[in-house]
Amino acid sequence: MISSSPGEVAPVFETILESATRICDAKFANLLLYQGDGAFRREALFGAPPAWAEENAGRPVFRPGPLN
Repeated sequence: MISSSPGEVAPVFETILESATRICDAKFANLLLYQGDGAFRREALFGAPPAWAEENAGRPVFRPGPLN
């Protein structure tokens, strides 16, 4: 997959998430990349329930709150 997608990272990320989901026996996975300003951007998603994916589609940037 990686060598067949030069310049396109989305298919590579999705393949990585598919493998990670299977290995970890998870229900779904998403890949967040740190933007450098305290925020993370969702770059890929695999296997998420449609309602969760739809709800989060409009919020590709995630800013975690303070740790308690």
